[in-house]
Amino acid sequence: IQVPEAEGAVALEQKDVSITIAHGDGGPDDRGPIYVNETRIESWGELSTKLADARALREDLLLLIRPDARVPVERVVKVLGIASSVGIEQYGIAAQPPEAEE
Repeated sequence: IQVPEAEGAVALEQKDVSITIAHGDGGPDDRGPIYVNETRIESWGELSTKLADARALREDLLLLIRPDARVPVERVVKVLGIASSVGIEQYGIAAQPPEAEE
C-alpha cells in the first residue's frame, strides 16, 4: 500500500490489531481488500466480528488503521465506525512524514 503523508507523523510501535485498507478490487464493498492483521476480510460483518472478538480479549485495545493513500476517506470512516460500534476507543491512523523538499 501507499501510506499517506502527514506533517508530524510519528512511528506507532505498539498496537494490538492493525487494519489495512488497500486500494483495488475485492473486499467487502469491491473497492479494495481489507485485512485484519494478515487475515483478508470478505464482509463488513466479518470485520465487526473480528474487532469485537479482539476487544473482548483486551478492553483497552489499541487499533492501527493503515489506509492506502488512494482509498476514499469514507472507507476509513466506515472502518472507524465499525471499531467504535464494538467499543474500541483507542486508534491511530498510519501516515509517513512528507518527503523533504530540496
